[in-house]
Amino acid sequence: MLPIRFLVASAALTACLPFSTALAQATIHVPAQAPSIQSAIDQAVSGDTVLVAPGTYTVNSLTTRGKVLHLVSEAGASATTLTGGGASRVFYIHDNEGIATVVEGFTIRDGKAANSSSGTGSGGGAILISGASPLFRDCIVTSSNAGNGGSSAGAGGHGGGLYVSNGSPRFERCIFSHNFAGTGGQGAKGANGADGTILSHHADNGGTGKTGGNGGNGGAVYVTGSSSDPIFANCLFTGNRAGSGGKGGTGGSGGDGYTFSLAAGDGGNGGKGGKGGDAGHGTVFVTSGAKAQLTSCTFGSNLSGYRGSGGNGGSAGSGEPNGSNGSSGSTGSFSTYAGLYAASGPVELYNCALWDHDSYALAGPPIGLTEVAGIYSALNSAARTTISGTNCFLLPSSGMDASWRPLASGALIDAGNETLLPNWTAGDLAGHLRTFDRPGVAGMSSLDIGAYENTDAEWLPMGCGTNTAGSLTALSGVPTIGTSFTLGVDDPTGSMTNGSIAILSVNGAALPGPCGTVVPGFGLDPSLDGALLVDQGTSIALKIAGGWAGPGSPVPFTLPLPEFPNLVGASLYCQGAMLDIATFRLAAAQGLEGLIGQ
Repeated sequence: MLPIRFLVASAALTACLPFSTALAQATIHVPAQAPSIQSAIDQAVSGDTVLVAPGTYTVNSLTTRGKVLHLVSEAGASATTLTGGGASRVFYIHDNEGIATVVEGFTIRDGKAANSSSGTGSGGGAILISGASPLFRDCIVTSSNAGNGGSSAGAGGHGGGLYVSNGSPRFERCIFSHNFAGTGGQGAKGANGADGTILSHHADNGGTGKTGGNGGNGGAVYVTGSSSDPIFANCLFTGNRAGSGGKGGTGGSGGDGYTFSLAAGDGGNGGKGGKGGDAGHGTVFVTSGAKAQLTSCTFGSNLSGYRGSGGNGGSAGSGEPNGSNGSSGSTGSFSTYAGLYAASGPVELYNCALWDHDSYALAGPPIGLTEVAGIYSALNSAARTTISGTNCFLLPSSGMDASWRPLASGALIDAGNETLLPNWTAGDLAGHLRTFDRPGVAGMSSLDIGAYENTDAEWLPMGCGTNTAGSLTALSGVPTIGTSFTLGVDDPTGSMTNGSIAILSVNGAALPGPCGTVVPGFGLDPSLDGALLVDQGTSIALKIAGGWAGPGSPVPFTLPLPEFPNLVGASLYCQGAMLDIATFRLAAAQGLEGLIGQ
């Protein structure tokens, strides 16, 4: 885990930075010093920060001009919105930017990639990244749409929220919600049948309507190109939908029979309507030689697109007799792949939770999640050789709450592998510390699966049972910020003299190893060994109180926890001890790890 001493050390290091370093880059405030975000970017030089005040800003394809910049909000995504107004993308980054170009703390919404008049709709409703690899951190990408296909059965655009082409961007602690890939265009109308003539009285039948365009792929994200290798860490994908198929074209009208004084020709039959376009696939869609990695992410309640409805039949031609109206076309195919669709790879999934995906099908079944080499995802069968990874879960939604956070009693708790979390990200989606190996349990990880770490406060035993059971107990409370808790130190063996002094040491780190350091004869009973469990060099508090009244009468120690949100997910390591007032012998009691919650 990340012990408290790291927080203190980081603060001290920041305070000790040379004054000249702080002056090395400029900060441009929006709107105080620049009227718009784009104008601030344009006047900035590499190394500068563009700091955006709270508010809503309507933008059109913001671009960072190939500069190394930190574009950041003052008050975070909840207070600062960048919107395309339903008319344009929000970001277009395409000038070889690298990871040092950072976009942080914005809600990015109502982006819209261009519709097509005849071909495939444009991709990347909110963000289009081409040949660049920026870092997006603590952003919400929502309510954005790829372009719709054109009227001649053009396919819907891909990537409702994000389209990556030959880039390796990173997305840390981001939410992709309610983004939509484009809808396929309607198929063209079938040709009308020719009317009868004086030479051939009977009219021709109308032609079949053309097939509708397929829905776009990647409701949230579309990744393409052999140079693409994005990473998503601690991200949530929910409520996104792949594109829906376009309606099939209307059948052509039947021709009219030739009419003359003695008789009339037959009217032509109307043409059959065209087949509807197929539904698009995937919340995240990876194709054309691209790679991708998703680690500690959660997928939930994402949808595939609707399948397109069949086109209307063409109208009958007149004659003797009249022709028949054409029949409706068949519907397109529905998709059973609402989660991750990997048409190429490798695609790696680590510590991910995938649940509650659904497909839109006319009377069709809801999507199932398919196990692929130990990974649970909504996959096409052809992708089974491209997916790798570990520690991923398919689980009932009861394992998470309504906000997709893991429940304390669910399967996601302590099931992750912290070595699979990139070293450039530490906090979960809410910014809480990820908890790592618990020294008290040999080989056990405490990283939770998915985008969120469980933040329920709890007490966990330390050590391997060397110290006397019941010698340190939680008398009241759990370690929750802004509250107090009380621990009690006792000697259930009765070896200590009544009136002995109880000691409680509270520290920011534990000694290495699950069993601590075992010392012969250091138990409360002098015939027993005792283990030192906490690192005395990182002491937060040392509490001493006398007057132990005998077994079953623990000496209480009450400690408050400040209202510091950054403490959530960190641990306190507590160990009791007793000093015999008659022999001056010091002995070790039990230890407890307190996982700090909110």
